[in-house]
Amino acid sequence: MQTGPPIVPASRDYPDGSKLTIFSGTSWSALAPKGKRPADNDSGIIYYNKTEAPKRPPLPPISATPTTGDNDQKKQVPQEVPAQQPIVSDTGEVVKDLVLAAAVVVLVVAVAMAAAPILAAAAGALALIALF
Repeated sequence: MQTGPPIVPASRDYPDGSKLTIFSGTSWSALAPKGKRPADNDSGIIYYNKTEAPKRPPLPPISATPTTGDNDQKKQVPQEVPAQQPIVSDTGEVVKDLVLAAAVVVLVVAVAMAAAPILAAAAGALALIALF
């Protein structure tokens, strides 16, 4: 068996701040995490070490009292009698809906009226066929 070329350590930094390092057993003392025990036979063994991204600093606490005067506006009090304002509706949309409904009714009546003579003629033809 022939040994391959030596493994050159390589590392890659990620956008989140973590880092992946790949190395062989011969580079153990320089690149392995502290406190880890190396293998008895480091021939042909490939290791990797991924360091986590640095911790984010904690967010500052949210204060219980508002710091600005945004909530100093006058509060609205419910009234017993509703306001006497006109109810606004979109009359154009209502008219369009009514015209569409009328058009559908006219179409249904026209089809029903046109179908009656056709059905009567068909019934007459069937009666003639039955006679022969």
